[in-house]
Amino acid sequence: MEFLAIPFLVIFALIVIGAIVSKKKLEERRAALARLATQYGLKFIPDALNDAVPGGFWAQAFGDHSQTDERRFLSRFEALWPFGTGTHRIARDLLYGTHGNIDWAIFDYSYQTTSSNGPDGGQTTTTHPFGVICARIPVSLPCIHLSEENFLHRIGCKLGAHEMTFELEEFNRRYFIRADDERAAYDLLHPQAIEYLMTLSTRDWQFSGCQIVIARTGQYMPHEIPVVMGEIDGFVRLIPGYVKEDRALVPDWQGPFR
Repeated sequence: MEFLAIPFLVIFALIVIGAIVSKKKLEERRAALARLATQYGLKFIPDALNDAVPGGFWAQAFGDHSQTDERRFLSRFEALWPFGTGTHRIARDLLYGTHGNIDWAIFDYSYQTTSSNGPDGGQTTTTHPFGVICARIPVSLPCIHLSEENFLHRIGCKLGAHEMTFELEEFNRRYFIRADDERAAYDLLHPQAIEYLMTLSTRDWQFSGCQIVIARTGQYMPHEIPVVMGEIDGFVRLIPGYVKEDRALVPDWQGPFR
């Protein structure tokens, strides 16, 4: 019996060690994010912001929680990838504030999906993690999504799906581009802007309203965040003056929740 107990002790020890290592990595990452916030004049909220309705049954059934900070924040992104799907949606480790005349919100995001285990019964819950970097500017941007071109996009085009195309064929091969207003999108994605994007790593760019969002699967490492912020700032500088004038907005946001 003592011999049989040894493997269980080993497994238990490995679990404990793994938990300690994970906690240490989390603490180190949050410390790095806090330093980054200080460097860029941003504020840092490590606590989780979720869309769960607080309170008991009656509060959940009849209370109006649409105007809570958490709901307001997450509702900003509902029309964008990877938001608006799954359950138990959570944002955490939020950096926010103004830097370089841009209003930033940088955070980790996750949601859960549940699948059936089939005839054996039960369900499996999967958590999907993402990193999100969002810039708000006082310009009403057209809804555009630049995602990395893949074979599913090519199949979709053969079946009739529509995508925007540009004079630079290499750009067309790199990105699958969709837009609600193609004329406005061409104004934003002018030749100089396209040349700029071609000098950068391929990322998932989304433009909507006053927001530019670059999201990715998995977390951003702290050292990656300034790189992406710089790329967004560089793009903003290339927005034509007539676009900024014609589509100007009066910024009325107050922090990340309003």
